[in-house]
Amino acid sequence: MSNLVRELQAQVEDLAARVEALTQELADLSAAVSAGPRLASLVREELAYPSLERWVADFFMPTFRRTFGGEFRWCTRWRDHPEAVLRLDALWRAYESLRSDGPLDMASWLTNFLDPQLPVLLGRSGPFGQCSTDRHTS
Repeated sequence: MSNLVRELQAQVEDLAARVEALTQELADLSAAVSAGPRLASLVREELAYPSLERWVADFFMPTFRRTFGGEFRWCTRWRDHPEAVLRLDALWRAYESLRSDGPLDMASWLTNFLDPQLPVLLGRSGPFGQCSTDRHTS
């Protein structure tokens, strides 16, 4: 009887792993579809940054460094702030859409997308207004 239980438990674990993999695949497909026609049409390998998390970690944070505290706020748990996720996601999608279209597109991205968002995103009354570099407040 215990061999049967072990065999069933192994089958359940295998099925759980397969469900998890399919769930992730479905989430990726859903994100691509909801990204809109322009971004969804890009092949994942054509994206400079394949996910919002990679874009924030590899591009946004190192490129747009600020001294946090006082005027500027940031939260290491930025994913727990829906407004921040929405704003960062919009910036990432616009970045991916504009990064290679023409010679003035990065300038347009900076002035039309990033510059208006930074004071809202990082400001005292923004989504991280009650957070500090070592404390998260939702």
